[in-house]
Amino acid sequence: MKNVLVISTSRAEQGMIEAAQKAFGTYEFAFETTASFGQEAVWWDKQGPDILILCLPADDLMQGYYLTKLRADVPRKLPLLLLSPVISAGIMQLSQIFSKIRLMKTPVEGSYVIQTLRDLIAERENGKQQVHPRYSTDQDIFVSSEMKGLQVKANMKNLSFTGAYFETVSHEESFEPNEVIKISLQSGNPPREYAFAAKVVWTRPNLDSPGRGFGVNFVDRDEVYNHLLKGF
Repeated sequence: MKNVLVISTSRAEQGMIEAAQKAFGTYEFAFETTASFGQEAVWWDKQGPDILILCLPADDLMQGYYLTKLRADVPRKLPLLLLSPVISAGIMQLSQIFSKIRLMKTPVEGSYVIQTLRDLIAERENGKQQVHPRYSTDQDIFVSSEMKGLQVKANMKNLSFTGAYFETVSHEESFEPNEVIKISLQSGNPPREYAFAAKVVWTRPNLDSPGRGFGVNFVDRDEVYNHLLKGF
């Protein structure tokens, strides 16, 4: 069983996540909540948890304190899940520091947090490691290949500076590693349509649906951040 420390001003997050774990019928994680984030670096090395969930405040100054504390004291290899009402450049830049990090925009569902914790501690093959923080999404997209004359509807599950992960509905709607594709989606208020070129890095079958999953890298990373990630 993995020990998970939740840093939050309330126990609401812990209660929500524990309820989801109970619903799954598996008890993989033990949770503890504290409002204090004043632990010294030596504490994290000797007594720290297996996973840290940090609930970030919306206030810029307070969030800046949390991010500074993360950089200064928390071990780089500690699996880290950030829950935040806003997505900032400072948060995304933590990918340069922490090797296992995920980002979820609040409010969140407990079941999704459990799945994310499982993903954080999963051991991946070479080439499938995520080195940038992922913003968890549930975004309908269209994926097209000019070479194949193919366009399919898919669901983007997460997004980062450098790439994304999406799933198709049918395994017949497939793209191959190294294939260049175009991802189209609508975002913002009012909605605007965006299209980004990406290269398929890896693909895998889905365990709970007939479709396939695809990991891709964006061709123009700056364009993705300027036009899409800032909107989140």
